[in-house]
Amino acid sequence: DISPVKPRFGETMWKQCYLGVQRSNFAIAGIEKCTNLSDAEKNQLLCEAKCLRALYYWHLTCFFGNVPFYFDDVTEIDVLNRIALLPRMDANVTRATVIEDLLSLVGNAPQTRTSDNEGQRVGAALAYHLIAKMAMWNAYAQTTEGAAHWWDVAKTALHNVEGIYGSLSQYDYEYNALWRNHNTPESIMEIQHIYVLGGLNYSSNVSCICMPHPRTNGTAIFDGVELKFIGDQPTVW
Repeated sequence: DISPVKPRFGETMWKQCYLGVQRSNFAIAGIEKCTNLSDAEKNQLLCEAKCLRALYYWHLTCFFGNVPFYFDDVTEIDVLNRIALLPRMDANVTRATVIEDLLSLVGNAPQTRTSDNEGQRVGAALAYHLIAKMAMWNAYAQTTEGAAHWWDVAKTALHNVEGIYGSLSQYDYEYNALWRNHNTPESIMEIQHIYVLGGLNYSSNVSCICMPHPRTNGTAIFDGVELKFIGDQPTVW
């Protein structure tokens, strides 16, 4: 499903992730320029937007390896033309840049569990989690000396996750592990889809590109496994 003559899911992953990067860049530029937000509000919003951008780049580098990389807010034709000609950037450098970007702000974001945030908005926990995952990918691609640095980065990030969530032994594993139970205390990221009659109808592609593949058409069966929770609660995911 990712061959040049039948890209299918590969095409979806590429197009939707870069659409997410573009929207994240727009949001980040707007937040940084905003003058009527408190520092706390700005830090929270920037953490959320940069976490989502990091998530998209993590998927792109895991799936394709070296990919074009940019953080620019495209507001001028010259910037658009330059980005349209970007070559593929080394995946390790891309992940290292994204890690540095998250590290620059995560300490100023509320150090809280996602389930404790208003509206279950993502924050520091997801940032640390993404830092750890990307650092471990980089560790595997480095020499022994270089890998040690990235293992340390991952370990520090995971200790910070542990500092926020505490020992996992305190959580009911069966309750937290079942996907049909949404916004559980152990959850690190969930996207809230709320529909209001006559209001904004928003559809996200985040959960789509994060799902296993292939999916049997018209069913909730992914690679032979039925995920019964899909469709049970339309206001979430």
